Amino acid sequence: MTKTNFAVALGSCLLLLLTGCHDNPHGTVPVTVKVEYNGQPISEAVVVFRGDIPASGATNDNGIARLSSFQRNDGAVPGAYKVTIEKVMMDIQYAPEGGTIIKNETKFLIPAVYGNPETSELSAEVDAKGRNHFTFQLDDSRRNSQENHPHALKD
Repeated sequence: MTKTNFAVALGSCLLLLLTGCHDNPHGTVPVTVKVEYNGQPISEAVVVFRGDIPASGATNDNGIARLSSFQRNDGAVPGAYKVTIEKVMMDIQYAPEGGTIIKNETKFLIPAVYGNPETSELSAEVDAKGRNHFTFQLDDSRRNSQENHPHALKD
């Protein structure tokens, strides 16, 4: 074996060691979620799939989140989930002397019912072998009412 071939073989072995064999000891599958609010993609919303092993992610400028369970973007374990989605803005003000909080307000930028697992009425079923891309279409109709029942649309 020449020095060049040896270097290539050694480099390949090191690359395999560093990247691993892509073992997935937790059985997660890739999951992406698109969130629309009043017909528009919403950024910076937090999406949580609540089940035995939760998964979560934050939406980008296109309203799309890649879920993570054990490590970044590893997806979710197959199964049924209750889903919560929230986007909030925190307004915290401190007193100039002493750092005492004088104002602490949370403003929900989408209806708060979507952020509560008891009231969101959102759900998803992650399939071990399927394409797991879900779209949630949220709107203001649930801001004061819980009569509508939005569920994930699997693309």
